Amino acid sequence: YGCKIQALGCPAMAERIEMLEQSAEDDRFVAACVSGERMIGIVGLNAARRLPWYRKQLTEPQPLERVKAALAQEGSTLGIPAGAPA
Repeated sequence: YGCKIQALGCPAMAERIEMLEQSAEDDRFVAACVSGERMIGIVGLNAARRLPWYRKQLTEPQPLERVKAALAQEGSTLGIPAGAPA
């Protein structure tokens, strides 16, 4: 209770999941669902404000590295996941 889980794209078809954003309090995150090297879906927990940006990224599947590069330029992320390179 008290959590909002949202998914975009085709997360069920993913081969792996990679955390892209995480709040310092660990109560919100966005994770990419990846097949091959392409992002095919997104799962967010309490991150509804971030999903419109990812929806645009999913209009045409693209390599996860390209999404990460665009994310680095984005100014309103939740934060870098723990253990991720800065």
